[in-house]
Amino acid sequence: MRHGSRRILTVVAALAWAALLWLANHEKSEIPARTPALAKSAIERHYVTPDQLVECGNLADRRVEPFSAIAHDGVAFTWPGADRARPLVLVFIKRDCPCSVEFEPYFHRLFERYLDVADFAGVIDASLDSARAYAVANKVPYRVLADPDRTIIMRFEAKQGGYVALLGVRNVDTIWPGCSAEMMRALGRRIADKGAIAERPIDVSGMPTVLTTGCPYTS
Repeated sequence: MRHGSRRILTVVAALAWAALLWLANHEKSEIPARTPALAKSAIERHYVTPDQLVECGNLADRRVEPFSAIAHDGVAFTWPGADRARPLVLVFIKRDCPCSVEFEPYFHRLFERYLDVADFAGVIDASLDSARAYAVANKVPYRVLADPDRTIIMRFEAKQGGYVALLGVRNVDTIWPGCSAEMMRALGRRIADKGAIAERPIDVSGMPTVLTTGCPYTS
């Protein structure tokens, strides 16, 4: 798909998402009262906005300079690596964000389906020790990169945890500003397309039906 066509589709998707967002908020207001902790958890959702969809669509095909960081296992990670043919999935993580913890198992499912086709890495706005603690606590099967100064995060204009980028050899293929069942299917299709393989089914049970993002990096 040409860059211009993809941008048009992104704008159309943004308008459609505004309607879905209204529906999600409407349904949320009708949730019966529960214990304070559960009610707070149900209310404090971060839904992707149309503006975020447009902003991410504008990043498609952008060339990205190489970057490197230390992963949670102490190994230096560099992109692009020696195997430049493999795409890279970057999962952006917000330190102390319950949304990132909630999304993490969903990305593990995708990793299991495409680990032979693409590389995966998380990026967290925290020190190496915190990256290690997050990886261990959440049993992350791929490397988690420490980005305490948000150098990588800002390079990809990720505003919140839950953003996801698919990178080609030296460019951005697609960036999603959040997570949902359909977004995961779309990411799987893009990975399969770049790897010249058939799309593989992904277990999307429990994933949000409305595109949902994480806590802001500025908080």
